[in-house]
Amino acid sequence: IAMWRAAQDAAREVMELGVYDLFRPNPASPEEATQNYGDIWLEKVNEEQIFVRYFLKTRGDIPNVGRYAGPNGYRNWGSNTPTQSLVDAYRMSDGSAFDWSNPEHASAPYENRDPRFYASIQYDGAPWVTRPADGSNLDPVGVIQTFTELTLPDGTTMPGLDTRNGPIEAWNGTYAGYYMRKFIDPAVDHQFEMQDVPWIFIRYAEVLLNYAEASIELGELQEATAAINQIRRRAAMPDLPAGLSAQQLREEYRNERRIELALEEHRFFDARRWMIAPQLFGENAQGIDIRVKATDHRDRSTYYDYTYKVIDIQERAWDDKLYFMPIHRDEINRNSLLVQNPGY
Repeated sequence: IAMWRAAQDAAREVMELGVYDLFRPNPASPEEATQNYGDIWLEKVNEEQIFVRYFLKTRGDIPNVGRYAGPNGYRNWGSNTPTQSLVDAYRMSDGSAFDWSNPEHASAPYENRDPRFYASIQYDGAPWVTRPADGSNLDPVGVIQTFTELTLPDGTTMPGLDTRNGPIEAWNGTYAGYYMRKFIDPAVDHQFEMQDVPWIFIRYAEVLLNYAEASIELGELQEATAAINQIRRRAAMPDLPAGLSAQQLREEYRNERRIELALEEHRFFDARRWMIAPQLFGENAQGIDIRVKATDHRDRSTYYDYTYKVIDIQERAWDDKLYFMPIHRDEINRNSLLVQNPGY
C-alpha cells in the first residue's frame, strides 16, 4: 500500500504543478481527435512533453523513423510493424470491444474505431500521401495496400503494393499487414529526407495513467476513473461506465494504457510489472490475410467482396527468466558477492 500511495502522490505532484497538460484536450470531432493525437509527436514543443530528446537533422543524429518504419510501397523499410493483437485492442468508437465473431466488425474491421487507431496504424485502405513516381501509376491516390491478393474480372490477380510480394520493393515490408503511422510526418518524403523527431520519454498522459493505476490499487476508483476519462475525452472516446468494479476498471485501464502509449516502448515493461507476460507474449504473433475483388485495381471505389483472415506470422514463446534482466558479466566479475538472476 505504501508504494502505491507514494506513486499516487508523485503523480499528483506533477498534476498540480500547473506546468503540464494534455495537448489539445478538447477536440470538436473524432477526426480532430485523430489529428491532435498524431500531432503530439510532430509538434516540436507542446504542453504535454515532460522529458524529451530532440533528434535533429542539423546534428545528423536522427533515426530516420519514416524510412525505417514506413510502407515498402513508398520505398521505405517497414522494420517496425504492429501486430494483429495491437490492432484488435483498439475499441470501437462507442467504447465497446472489437470482436471478430461480430459479423459487422469482421466485415469492416477498420471502420468506427477509436480515433487514436487512425493516428497510430497504417492498415489496408488507409489514406496516405502521394506515392513515388514509380508507384503513382499503380496507385494514383496514395492509399495503403496490404491486401494479399486482388482479383480482377478476367481472373488476373495481384498483390498489394505495400506487401512483401508487391512490385516496388518486394524484399522488405510487413508480415502482419500493418505499418506504423504514429511519429511519421506525412509532409516529409522519407525516401530522401529525414524528419526532426522529438522523442518523448515522459508525457503528461503517462502521469495521468500512473495516477490512475495507483488509485485503482488503493481502491480509490473514482479518482482513477476521472484521470482515465481525461485521456479518453482527448481521444473523443466516451467516458468509462460508472460503477465498474476494481477488477473491471483495472482491465479497462490496462487496455487504455496500451492504446494511449502504443509503440512508445512501455508495453514490455508494463507486462512484466503486472506479471502477466506469459498471457501476452506466450502466443504466436498474428497478422491479417486480406483477399478482395475489383473491377479496376487503380480505383479503390471499385473494390468489393473483402475477406479477412487472422493468421500466425511468427512463432513466439515466453520464458519466466525474462521477468528479470541478466546482470552483466563484467559487473559480476567486479563483485564476487553478486549472484546472477535466475535462468542466466
